[in-house]
Amino acid sequence: MKANPNKLNPSCFYSGFTKTDDGHIVQAQEVLTTKWIGQRGGAPRNCQLIGYVVEASGANPDDIQDWSTVSKAFAETVAGPAYVLLGRVVNANSIWLRYERSALQQNTAVTKPLQFWEIDNR
Repeated sequence: MKANPNKLNPSCFYSGFTKTDDGHIVQAQEVLTTKWIGQRGGAPRNCQLIGYVVEASGANPDDIQDWSTVSKAFAETVAGPAYVLLGRVVNANSIWLRYERSALQQNTAVTKPLQFWEIDNR
């Protein structure tokens, strides 16, 4: 992924599942994109999600078969603040745990410590 790290500020990484008010289990991504990002201003609601960055680069997210490679590259490329937005349950085999977490921790251009947020349906 070729991107200007300054245009990715701040960046958000997400993973996991959470419950809706009516008890349905949904991906944290769904809550982020429908209720968080761009809403009520301020961090981390103003952050760049990987799908938006892929689209801005001219690629079609629907064409990506292996998100692990793209996600790791995103984590290695960003600079400045990075927010980690996790659902109440995160799969042990998730891209976050296998690729993104260590890449962010090793990325010296990312502001430390990383900021973690738990995503619920509010």
